Amino acid sequence: AIRTDANVDLLQLASRGTNVTEVQAILSIHPEWDRTLRRIKLPGIATTGDMNSKVDHINPASCTGDLLVANANLLTSWRLGRCKAEELV
Repeated sequence: AIRTDANVDLLQLASRGTNVTEVQAILSIHPEWDRTLRRIKLPGIATTGDMNSKVDHINPASCTGDLLVANANLLTSWRLGRCKAEELV
C-alpha cells in the first residue's frame, strides 16, 4: 500500500518501482484502460438565468431538496423526463 511516508526505505522504493513498471506494462497492452478522471460539469445557473463559470462540478453540499433514495419515485421521474423531452422535440 502506498503511504505518505517521507522516509522511504530501499525495500519500499523497489516495491513501488516494480508496481509502476507492472502498471506501465499492463497499460501498454490495454491503452483503453488509461482513462483520465471524469467530473460532472454543470454550469451554475442563478435564478436570473446567468451562468456562473466558477461552478465546475457538483457535490453533495450543493444539492438541495429531498435526496433520500427511499423517497424517489422512478415512474414519476421517468414521466416528467419524458414530458420534458417531448416538449423539446
